Amino acid sequence: MPFGEGIADIKRILNNTLQEHDEIALSAFKEAINLLEIGEIGQTKIANFIYQKVKQFKDSETLGLNKEKEEFFQNGKKIGYFSSSSQKGIIIKISSGILNDEKKEELKAILNNFLTPPPIS
Repeated sequence: MPFGEGIADIKRILNNTLQEHDEIALSAFKEAINLLEIGEIGQTKIANFIYQKVKQFKDSETLGLNKEKEEFFQNGKKIGYFSSSSQKGIIIKISSGILNDEKKEELKAILNNFLTPPPIS
């Protein structure tokens, strides 16, 4: 497959994305490139991947679900995210293998300390 195949579609999607959604489109593009590098997605699927991610964001925004989402990266690869857009609550997701046992326990302690109500005076 020639390298340029699909590039025009990617440019069209990125150019047609509203300025307020540029960050989402760029994040989706980076995610798609990472998936391409590990063979999870083909080059001709990148434009549709970006389109679907932006559409999903716009749909959740319309429904008032997208309050906050911050992605975590390590060495240019997405390793997790923090999201308060779930109707069920806050989600913190970190890919397996990123935290060793010590860091997992430290994170649990931080969350437990944060969630423990202060003593009533």
